Amino acid sequence: MTGGTLDCGGVVATVAAAMLRYVLVGRPSVLELRASDSGGGVWLHLTYPACGTGCVGAEEVASELVLIDSLATQWGHRGDEDSRVLWAVLR
Repeated sequence: MTGGTLDCGGVVATVAAAMLRYVLVGRPSVLELRASDSGGGVWLHLTYPACGTGCVGAEEVASELVLIDSLATQWGHRGDEDSRVLWAVLR
């Protein structure tokens, strides 16, 4: 995720790492991490399996969300019973 506009001085890598740490604490895998140039910034899109029983609670890794919130212009999540998406836009 370096080179061109996808670099952003290392901020993209920092946010992507925080997203991975947040998701992987309670899950064994990530389905996809994608970074793309959105014209005015970088869009990160992390798809992961929905949490089954025994997943770590969000409070265990809330500091990762604080980091994402401080660096991203916008961020959020969505999903259903099969998979979830955590996304962030960096400008």
